[in-house]
Amino acid sequence: MKVLTILVALVATPTATMASEYAIRSMISAKVSSEIGAQWVPTALKIAQIESRMQCNPRGNTRHHGVFQVGDPHRFGISPSAARTCAGGIAAGVAHMAACIRMGAANARQMMICHNAGNPFARHVERAYRVALR
Repeated sequence: MKVLTILVALVATPTATMASEYAIRSMISAKVSSEIGAQWVPTALKIAQIESRMQCNPRGNTRHHGVFQVGDPHRFGISPSAARTCAGGIAAGVAHMAACIRMGAANARQMMICHNAGNPFARHVERAYRVALR
């Protein structure tokens, strides 16, 4: 009976990863809502999930930074080292989304294409985005 109680307690307790993912989702939601509008929150969350699986400083390609994996955070006034923090990476990603809106992204599909290809009207995107856009 004691083992069963411990197993139930372990399953019911959220892990640190789950808690941090929830915090990152909340930070993204707040920043997107205040900067570019609440209608873009689901799209931003989907992009962050595709790009980094909601990790603030994912390991891998060193040319892309932060939760949104922005290629050149300097364009948005954010240093690469700052973009590797949660707040900096989110700020760079939201600034990139705002740039996509200025380029003409008017819906989730165009925003996701713009984030991946740099142009809301591009024809070719990576496989993860093709799957998400179906």
